[in-house]
Amino acid sequence: MAHAGTWSVAPSNQSLTTESRQRLNIEMDRFAQFQTQEWQGRVAGAFGISAMEEMARVRLAPMSETATSRARALLLENLSPKQKAQFLLKDWFSVDGKLNRYRIRYSTTYNVDVINDGGFVSSSLCAVPLGRVPIPDSMLAQKLVLENDEELFMRVAHTLSFSMFGDVGQILPAR
Repeated sequence: MAHAGTWSVAPSNQSLTTESRQRLNIEMDRFAQFQTQEWQGRVAGAFGISAMEEMARVRLAPMSETATSRARALLLENLSPKQKAQFLLKDWFSVDGKLNRYRIRYSTTYNVDVINDGGFVSSSLCAVPLGRVPIPDSMLAQKLVLENDEELFMRVAHTLSFSMFGDVGQILPAR
């Protein structure tokens, strides 16, 4: 469901810069906007394809190196020291939400993994900003939404469950 106007960002993460807080508001609006039936209908009608196919087509177009490097720098500025170390070493970082623990991977779709209490991936989520943005910008948007409005992220994300595959490998230490 789309939300009119600017989102109110809870001051739970005091380390956000004014620029990051403004960007979070924009990205949260984009997350909500993508999920509207009206938008999905417009895409399907205009292109004769599903909203997910159109999103993949747009997101897979080449991105300029300048945009990607600026997005990466912004992402690194907004990661905690632990998250920064994880990202620089493994191309992913973990986020502790109120409901779950997550791993955000450097990828375009289904890159947010839900980590169960045993440290294993239980499902992967797909919720990305609308439009063509560099992967690090998308990762930052996902991180900020998970930290500030986890329930919104869970509502709009598409889920790929791994329960049918069993454990796919321990990712993080058990809680």
